[in-house]
Amino acid sequence: YNLARLHELAGELDKAEAEHRAIALEHPTYCDSVVGLARCALARGRRGEAEARLWQAISLNPQHADARCLLGRLHADAREWHRAKQAFDSVLREGLAEDRRDSFAMISVGNIFVATAGRAEEEEARRNGKPPKLERALELFTRVLEREPANLYAAQGVGVVLAERGYMHEAKEVFSLVQEAGGGSEAGVATANLAHMLVLEQRPVLAAKLYANCLARAEAAAHSSPSASDAVHTLRLQLAHAQYRASQFKECRRTLGRALHSQPAHAPSWYNTALALYRAAGATSRDERAPADALRAASIEVELSAKLFSKVSQVKKLSDIAAAAAEKAAAAGTSLPAPTQHPEWADVDLIPASHPKAYAAKCTELRAPLRERYNDAQARRSDEDVRAAQIAADLEKAAQQASRDAQDAEAASAIDEEEAAARLAEQRARQAQFLERWNEEKEAERQRAEAREAAKRARAEAGPDDAEYAGADGEDEAQAGGGGKKGKKGKKGKKG
Repeated sequence: YNLARLHELAGELDKAEAEHRAIALEHPTYCDSVVGLARCALARGRRGEAEARLWQAISLNPQHADARCLLGRLHADAREWHRAKQAFDSVLREGLAEDRRDSFAMISVGNIFVATAGRAEEEEARRNGKPPKLERALELFTRVLEREPANLYAAQGVGVVLAERGYMHEAKEVFSLVQEAGGGSEAGVATANLAHMLVLEQRPVLAAKLYANCLARAEAAAHSSPSASDAVHTLRLQLAHAQYRASQFKECRRTLGRALHSQPAHAPSWYNTALALYRAAGATSRDERAPADALRAASIEVELSAKLFSKVSQVKKLSDIAAAAAEKAAAAGTSLPAPTQHPEWADVDLIPASHPKAYAAKCTELRAPLRERYNDAQARRSDEDVRAAQIAADLEKAAQQASRDAQDAEAASAIDEEEAAARLAEQRARQAQFLERWNEEKEAERQRAEAREAAKRARAEAGPDDAEYAGADGEDEAQAGGGGKKGKKGKKGKKG
């Protein structure tokens, strides 16, 4: 049995059913396996089979609290409030269960009171001297919290009752505490309740963000629990509602498209899709600066919206469409009813009967001005294209002229650079010639200095006997030294 429960929790329904069937065949009086088969059938959406299994378990063991609680939940999901309350009351009245089951039954009865409470009912109860359903629900939730202070489901119920009674600030505090304390489905329901309250406070943008967070968690849980698909669908509709209020029509259409993908026969979703298309086209038609492409898209959208409104208006008994998933969640998970303040927006299970035909006519009226504006935009676009082509041609001519001017300037700059290079080369040649002459003169001076030094050394080495050669040496020296000094040096040499 424990292995079968693990398969259930993992979403492996085939394996879980096989284990439960094997146990039921071997032990026909083992009620827990029969209840397990009922849970698997309920997860697959086979409500009739699940109810039959539960009655089978109750017939085997009338004191089986789990079977009665699950039967009450099944009736609550179908909004069969009286039968659901009878099932939960049998658990409370006969004392069938321990504290945990007793708390679950009390919370479920409180949720039924919240789901069925109304202003007319409250006034009638006060006239008859009976406590209203909201007060009875609050009493049940309080009793559970006195026994189990950490019961988040009961705390959520208290928050819902406070919100329904108009104590918004206190209700938000309760939901925030539950959101912080819970880590599973309780936190998701609390976040959804906070989003509901933000919608009521005319803060749809922030509400849409919270709905998106809840939807991401629910979609992740739906992979392992097929029974969570209804909650996912409901959250998608609530997210689309918040996006519609925030005038995020593109995101609203995308969200509704995903909802219709999971439940294509849901007429209110088709109605809301048509409404979002109509509102988006109207916003585009009021935009004086809308381009031609946007006007064309709006014209197509309004035509599609008119077709959808016409189709939805042909649906018979619009108020009898499939049960509201939001109220299912209210019965099973202590959730606030999703707010619907806009009268034109379709509720989860109710379409305003007079609206589809009226909006189909409005779409027809909007189509003509959109087409006219589109034609005008196309004409302006043609004129703008001609002007843009002329401007482009002028810019091309200017670019060509600038290119030619740049080439001329570059050529002139090249000529100036050549002349400057020639002058520089000539100057360097003159400098080279000057350096060459200067080096030659330096070399000649060096040679003369060496000759004088050689003559001096020769005289110094000559003795008295070589005096007769002194004159010759003197003449040679005089010749080497220059013209004016030549005669004097010669005479001195001869005298000596």
